[in-house]
Amino acid sequence: MHSLEVGDGDVNKEFMNLQDRVTTAISDKLTALGYEGTHIEERVHLAMNAVQSFAHESVYDVHDYLDYKVMKGAVKKMVVSLFI
Repeated sequence: MHSLEVGDGDVNKEFMNLQDRVTTAISDKLTALGYEGTHIEERVHLAMNAVQSFAHESVYDVHDYLDYKVMKGAVKKMVVSLFI
């Protein structure tokens, strides 16, 4: 999607709308579950970007010198730290 959104305004618009809907849905769910932190949308968006970046890296940009199990654990810790 990312590569298509650069050259196609319609794809870009749809992708941005999808990100907005997912960010809002997750933020609303966390609030409904009792999360009371500040700037929840920003935290959710950062978490989504971290997970997306890891997914892209581990599928498309595999590097022999990286331990993806270690990286996955680091992403988990980073995402959790956004919400504690």
